[in-house]
Amino acid sequence: MGAATLLWMTLPEKCYADSYAYIPNYDDNTASIIDISDNTVIKTISAGTGPTGIAINSDGKFVYITNYNDATVTVISTQHNDALSQPISVGNGPLGVAVDPIGDYVYVANFLDDQVSVIIDSAVTTTIGVGVGPYGIAVSPDGDYVYVTNYTDGTVSVISTSDNSVGDPITVGGGPTGIAVDPDGDYVYVTNYTDGTVSVISTSDNSVGDPITVGVGPYGIAVSPDGDYVYVTNYTDGTVSVISTSDNSVTTTIEDVGEGPRGIAVSNSNDYVYVANQSGNTVSVISTSDYSVTATINVGTSPVAFGHFIGGTAPDAPSDLKATAVSESQINLSWTDNSTDESGFKIERKLYEETFSQIATVQADVTSYSDTGLETYRTYFYRVRSYNRSGNSDYTDEAYDTTLEEESNCFIITAKH
Repeated sequence: MGAATLLWMTLPEKCYADSYAYIPNYDDNTASIIDISDNTVIKTISAGTGPTGIAINSDGKFVYITNYNDATVTVISTQHNDALSQPISVGNGPLGVAVDPIGDYVYVANFLDDQVSVIIDSAVTTTIGVGVGPYGIAVSPDGDYVYVTNYTDGTVSVISTSDNSVGDPITVGGGPTGIAVDPDGDYVYVTNYTDGTVSVISTSDNSVGDPITVGVGPYGIAVSPDGDYVYVTNYTDGTVSVISTSDNSVTTTIEDVGEGPRGIAVSNSNDYVYVANQSGNTVSVISTSDYSVTATINVGTSPVAFGHFIGGTAPDAPSDLKATAVSESQINLSWTDNSTDESGFKIERKLYEETFSQIATVQADVTSYSDTGLETYRTYFYRVRSYNRSGNSDYTDEAYDTTLEEESNCFIITAKH
């Protein structure tokens, strides 16, 4: 199928930073690229066989699409919106895919192998055994943990990225598929396809709260950038459930979304929700202001788009970075936040004539950091950048300071008269 037909709609004047949506079409082995500034399909490119899952790396330069039937991952360069010539071979039946927001490791859930492939620099470097039937996959905002739904045994596996070890499985509902982590990394949300519920996992202790009843056949799931709402596609009844994270209740059910809704993603601006309708060969655009379907976009055959499929541009760079030594081992940093759509900030440090390396990340809207455990009377250089799902901003100008000198603790004894 070639370029798609656009149904009429009106967009607000402000388009924010979003730019493209990438929609894998399972049955025709293609990906449709939508310019979401005007909701037109600008290009259709070839993928592998049975394209299903999708993720975009932290720099916004590459899109990863899992091809279920040929056990590969297609990589798209966003610079030219073309697939790179060589797909990456992974395990059998790859479905979910996610990218580490900190280090650009790519994680792929191989449904038929009960394993997760770890891709670094376009090659699989590690394979991690998880539960039975790994399906969806998500990475925590700090990059420390990977969460994997295991469809067949009704669990979620938790992988520690420091050593790729797998903790005790977390029991959720029946047939868990989609999975998403809130922007603060406090909660993980899981769709249970056969139960008609969503499980909520607290990341502090991996406990599972009471299930949330949604529609029939919940599949895809996405959390709004501000963390206030969770959106769930219900494949069987053609609806989207809207969950308020303040009390984990369903506040709205959006009817007549499309036939067989599967993948779902929220724009970085938080103004629109995009839904891939597998049975209808369309993508629906939902306004978050009133939950109306404002547009329907024809794409390829059997769009699944399982994962976060919206790209965009990185947030504005922070500025006015200041470094102030407050002790022999601590330097405090502060900066100005110039963006409204960042997921957080990455902090880098170096010594003179050395190379910068990342030492920490902080959450959105945080504008300070205390660097502790430093050497006495050493000069440290710093720079900071913001990031979101679409990539990293430019760096601040460098700032530096020198930790204080150690007090000698010397004292003079005088004779007492």
